[in-house]
Amino acid sequence: MHTEHTPTDPCPLGDRYQRYWDKLSLPEKQMQIDVEGLYSMDLQSVATALAARIKADQVIDAFCGIGGAAIAFARAGKDVLAIEIDPQRLEMARHNARMFGVDRKVNFQLGDALDILQKSSAALYLDPPWGGPSYGRLDRFSLSHFSPNGEVLIRKGLTVSLEIYLKLPKNFAFDELDGICRPIEVIENEVNGRLEYYTAVFKGG
Repeated sequence: MHTEHTPTDPCPLGDRYQRYWDKLSLPEKQMQIDVEGLYSMDLQSVATALAARIKADQVIDAFCGIGGAAIAFARAGKDVLAIEIDPQRLEMARHNARMFGVDRKVNFQLGDALDILQKSSAALYLDPPWGGPSYGRLDRFSLSHFSPNGEVLIRKGLTVSLEIYLKLPKNFAFDELDGICRPIEVIENEVNGRLEYYTAVFKGG
C-alpha cells in the first residue's frame, strides 16, 4: 500500500512549495516570506559566499525582493542600497533585515531600478525576475525572458558600475552575451552540493 510522505516541517505556503522551504535554514524560516520570495530568494549561505568575492565596500541590490541577498551582503560587512519596486515586499525586506540585526547597514529604496541606478563606486547585483518556477521548462532561457529585459539591464549596469554580478538560471543561453559583454567569470552557485544557478561577473566602466 502506498503511503504519502508527510513532511515534519511543512511549508506554510502550501505543499507545492515544500521543496523550496526545505532549502531554508532555521533563521530564514523565521523571515517574512511570500510565495515569490520563497522560490526566488538568495539563501544566506550562497549570498554570503558571493559577498566574499565582491571587492567594493558598497553593493547595490537592484531587485532586493524580500531581502535575502541584501541581508547577506550586509552581514558580510557591506553597505547596501536595496531597491524594490513592490512596496509590500520592500517592507518585508526591511523587517527581515531588522530580524538579522543589519537594518542599519541597508538603505531601502522604493522604485524602479532602471530609473534609480546612477554611476557609483558600488558593486551592482542584478537578480531580475525570471517569470516564476515555469522558467525551468524552457530549453533556453533568453535575456528577453528577464523582467526587465536582460540586455537592457546589462548595458545599463556596464555604464554605472565597475563590478557587476548577474544571477542566471541553469538553462540560460550564454551565447546571447557574446554580442554584449562576455563575463570575466561565471560562478556556479550550489546548494547542498547541487548546482542551483549561475552568477556571471562583468567588469564595467
